[in-house]
Amino acid sequence: MKTYSYEPSKFLQRRLGISIRGNLDIIRILVYVIRDMLASDAGPRLTDVECDSFIVLAKDGKMSRLFIKLNTNYYYSFVFPFQILLRDGEFKIYHQDIFLNNKLLSVIIAIIESSDLTGRTILDEMILQDEITPDEEVSCLAILNLLLTVELGYVRYEKDKVRQDKDFHPLYHLDVNCTDDAKYKFGLNKPLSFQCFLDLLNDKKKRYYLSL
Repeated sequence: MKTYSYEPSKFLQRRLGISIRGNLDIIRILVYVIRDMLASDAGPRLTDVECDSFIVLAKDGKMSRLFIKLNTNYYYSFVFPFQILLRDGEFKIYHQDIFLNNKLLSVIIAIIESSDLTGRTILDEMILQDEITPDEEVSCLAILNLLLTVELGYVRYEKDKVRQDKDFHPLYHLDVNCTDDAKYKFGLNKPLSFQCFLDLLNDKKKRYYLSL
C-alpha cells in the first residue's frame, strides 16, 4: 500500500475535530483536506504513528482512503474518491480529466454550505457574473455529483471515558457509518493503535476476527 502522510495546517486541524453527523460533514472535511493538500509543500514522507495529529492518504489499487488521526484516542477514515499524483513535489488531484484547484473547491464548498445542493442557484449566479466559465460549471457539477453519490465508508475509532458504558458504549470502540439510521458500534476489549487501524482497513493485510 502506497501512503502519503503530512501534518495538516492549524486551520485544517480545527476543521477535522467537528462532530460528524452525516455525509455532508464528511464531504466538508474531504474538500478542506484536499484544499490543504494542494497548498502543502510537505510532499510524501514516511508515516510517523507517533505524531499527535496528521493525515495519511493510503492507496492500494482501486482503493484509496483518508486516515485522520487527531490524537491517540480518536481517529477516523473514509473513502478518497479521487486519483492523486505527486509531480515536482506537489500533489495533483483529479477525477477523470478534471484537475481540482482552489477555485473549483471554493465553489463546491459554497454549494455544500447552501440550501441548494443541485448547485444551480450558486452556479447560475456565478455564470451571470462571469465568475466561472461554462466549462468550469460542467466540472463543478461533475465533482459535486461524485461527492454526493460516492459510498464514503466512514469508520471511527475512539476511546471515550466520558460516555463509557460497558453494555452500550464501550470504552474502546469502532463506530461504523455516521447517520443515526445507519450507524452501529463494535466494542473492543483493548486499545487499537493507529497502525492497527490502518491494517484493519487494508484488504491486503490478514483479517481481524470478532470474538462473539
